[in-house]
Amino acid sequence: MQLATEDAGVDQDVVQIQSLEAEIFQLRSEYAYVLSTNSELKINQEKLLIAQRRKTRILVYYDHYNYWYERHEHLLHDHACEPSLQLQIHKEIDEDYKHILASLLNEEVKKLEREEMLITAYDDEEDEYDASTGNAFATPACERGTSSYASEELDHPTEHEIEGQNDALSSKPPPLPPHLTAFASSKSSQRRTSVEYRNQSSVLYAVDPVEERTEKQWMAQLKHRKFMIHMNGEKFHQLQLQRIELERRIQEFKTQNEIEQKLKTLCGLRQDIHGCIQERMQYVQHVNVELNSMRNAIAKLMQKRVQRIHSKAVS
Repeated sequence: MQLATEDAGVDQDVVQIQSLEAEIFQLRSEYAYVLSTNSELKINQEKLLIAQRRKTRILVYYDHYNYWYERHEHLLHDHACEPSLQLQIHKEIDEDYKHILASLLNEEVKKLEREEMLITAYDDEEDEYDASTGNAFATPACERGTSSYASEELDHPTEHEIEGQNDALSSKPPPLPPHLTAFASSKSSQRRTSVEYRNQSSVLYAVDPVEERTEKQWMAQLKHRKFMIHMNGEKFHQLQLQRIELERRIQEFKTQNEIEQKLKTLCGLRQDIHGCIQERMQYVQHVNVELNSMRNAIAKLMQKRVQRIHSKAVS
């Protein structure tokens, strides 16, 4: 009877253990499913954020793009060459798309590396700070709760130790940014490192073929429009240069015309002055001739008068 009771108790314990193991297995399965679902949701969320960043980068990618304008300078005067330009643009879209994905990945990896350096530096400064304070106000974790009278055996800090602790408190490292406070420990498993992020980049930066084809078509249209805007800007710039050159030449022509008009006026004035001088000379010559004739007439009259006087004196 006692053996039967013991066997029944053992069987009941075995059944209870088996039920507990089945429950543990079910809970582990549910936990694994929840972890996989959570991981998948996080990956999908990150992929959505990356897709948003990718679309934003596509919008501004061709704002400062090097179009090798010297190779397409003939398009300024020949619009029949635009199909060849579109073909060239479509050939370069794949490289541009890969460059956008690589730049996004490198930016995120560099950001994580900077954060890791900040966290590591903060942990080192915290360790130095703890070492400088001497842990006078904090009991090590291995000694907490081990004895009820441990605190009674601690000696009271001296005045010199208190001054050293105050100096250490004044040299406490600055706090981390808010988004890094939760990862203050470099050993935290919640934060993904830059190496892990780079290893998972093949999953995070994978693009659906249909979406990739749509984005590439969008990039081709955007690149062509941006290039036409760039080309029209270059046309406008060249037209501005031509306008400035024409205005300069017109001003030169006006200046030359004014100079020629002034030279003609000066030549006319010189001719007038020369004519006046000639008239003056002719007038002086004419007066001189008249004066000479008057002198001759006076001399003849005086000669006749002298002859008369002489003849009267003789008679």
